[in-house]
Amino acid sequence: MSTLALILALAQQTSVPPTYEPRLLVTTAQNGVAGETVALPLSAAGTATPLPLALSPESIARTFGDRHWIVDRDLGRLSVVSARDGALLATHDLGAGVEPVDVIVIGPRRVYVSDRAGSALLRLDPTTGSVTPVVDLAPLADADGNPDMARMERDGARLFVQLQRLDANQVDVAPAQLAVVDWTSETLLDVDPGQAGVQGIELFGRKPAHAFVIDRAARRLFVSAAGELHTTGGLELVDLDALSSLGFILSERELGHLSAFVIVSPELAYVVGHTDFAFSSHLWAFSPRTGQFISEHHVSFGGVDSLAYDRGTGLLFWPEPANFGGGAHGIHVFDAATGTRLTADPIATGLAPIDVHVARPAPLSAREPR
Repeated sequence: MSTLALILALAQQTSVPPTYEPRLLVTTAQNGVAGETVALPLSAAGTATPLPLALSPESIARTFGDRHWIVDRDLGRLSVVSARDGALLATHDLGAGVEPVDVIVIGPRRVYVSDRAGSALLRLDPTTGSVTPVVDLAPLADADGNPDMARMERDGARLFVQLQRLDANQVDVAPAQLAVVDWTSETLLDVDPGQAGVQGIELFGRKPAHAFVIDRAARRLFVSAAGELHTTGGLELVDLDALSSLGFILSERELGHLSAFVIVSPELAYVVGHTDFAFSSHLWAFSPRTGQFISEHHVSFGGVDSLAYDRGTGLLFWPEPANFGGGAHGIHVFDAATGTRLTADPIATGLAPIDVHVARPAPLSAREPR
């Protein structure tokens, strides 16, 4: 990438912040039935507004600038929706066999897509619809050659890509890794040149998934690397400058299976936990500084694997699932500072909520993981 092209790309990211009402985006599905994305106001009382597209049961939403990007994993498709008026702006079919997991928008002609079915990071040019394999991550794969890409996050010129490293039987092969990609040159970085070959960041945990959280002031990256069992993983901390794992801040050995999480402050965070009892999902508070468990605030008898926090309102959003007992599903809202639930009944979302994502106007250069 030339110096001029890089300057122009960065200029696109530091332009005037987009203007639209902050909202919660919720992707929904139920019993394998195709769902939709709905928008809710960031409050403890609201009405869901459907966005104009149907989704397969496994989809997530992300926001870059004034556009919502909906990643439809089962259909191999990205949908782009205007955050200003909810209009469907574009649909990008990524090609046969592609299974997109996450998307990172760098600029108007540069969008990166992680593909769990392939070994290469993909670049989409939204202006032409062209999809190009640009960075081969096979050097970090297990024996089957597929690194099994998952979620991504960006820190300056670097992209961090979760690699689950699943074998032919879909069993994770240690060690799980984070690939580090320089997007300006589209090259895979070697985090340990002293070893032969190309090295990623080796994790202590297994099967990384769910959204990253970056603490840019402390130069730390939080990742959920929990694996399949209750004793093999946890929430892990990565040094962004040293490009190495600092180990667990919260281990599954103490609490049980962990999944999505949010960081509220240096002393307060929340994580979704699971126990063997009745397939329950728990909202647990803990200290991200010490890893100490603080308290439990909610229990659902169904599967929950997403959580969202809005720093602007101080609210925490929990996707209440379709409970085995037939209870109402939707979105519960909590005061993040105290853990107090603010909704007596969940805010209706039509079908059961799967993924929750806070969309708030911000220039791309100031965007925090949401």
